[in-house]
Amino acid sequence: MKPRVLIRRYQALTGLVVGLLCFVSCVALCCMLALPAAAAETSAAAAAETNAATPSPTPAATPSPTPAITSLDELSGKIVGAPTGGTIEIRLQERVPDISDISYFATFVDMVPALKSGKIDAFIADEPVAQLLVSRNDGIAILPEPVEDDNYGLAFRKNSPLTAEFNRVIEQFEADGTLGELKQKWCGADEAAKVMPQQDWPTPAGTLVAAMDVTNEPMGYIKDGEIAGYCAELYLLCCKELGYAANMQEMSFDAEIAAMQSAR
Repeated sequence: MKPRVLIRRYQALTGLVVGLLCFVSCVALCCMLALPAAAAETSAAAAAETNAATPSPTPAATPSPTPAITSLDELSGKIVGAPTGGTIEIRLQERVPDISDISYFATFVDMVPALKSGKIDAFIADEPVAQLLVSRNDGIAILPEPVEDDNYGLAFRKNSPLTAEFNRVIEQFEADGTLGELKQKWCGADEAAKVMPQQDWPTPAGTLVAAMDVTNEPMGYIKDGEIAGYCAELYLLCCKELGYAANMQEMSFDAEIAAMQSAR
């Protein structure tokens, strides 16, 4: 079926859509850095000792080691990783114009071993993605200085009546706290809570197809064999409110833009 909705970063969608409402405000673009080997080993050892001494599922926090690079300016002459098909590296280059090279990767997960092995000196990611990667990988850290603030959004073809419909619902969700609850659920540490709702509502408006890049946990990814994440659940809740059956299709970001523009 033809995708009528894209779920992705706002800046990458400008020019393709009109009337777009951003629904995650103040999401920082961050640079991910490798920690010095000795500091990473010390941090991992401290965390292991804390876990052994504290049977609680939430261990006490340990001091974070300091990465060798501490500011954006220090990325001058460095090789930085970025996701294929996006635009975030352009905004980093606007802040640091003399970056040596941009190395492109299919997923953020692929960038972690490249960073640890020294193939790249840093990579750029959204704040929720960056925090998740740090929590799952020893030896990497987030540069304290963000690149800039950014937003995610739902994108529709130009002049689509769906834009106004979804804007109204998302504004309602912002006012009633639904957006905050979704952020806490999908960006939090409680994996048991990260369950997608079942589609059990009436669908008099028919079926609405959305294309989603599923390489962007916690915003959109595959969990237990289905598309899940903050953006995915928000899309389902909007469809429920508007009486649509929600059909989400996996699609890479560069393919999403082409599909929308060609009306496939």
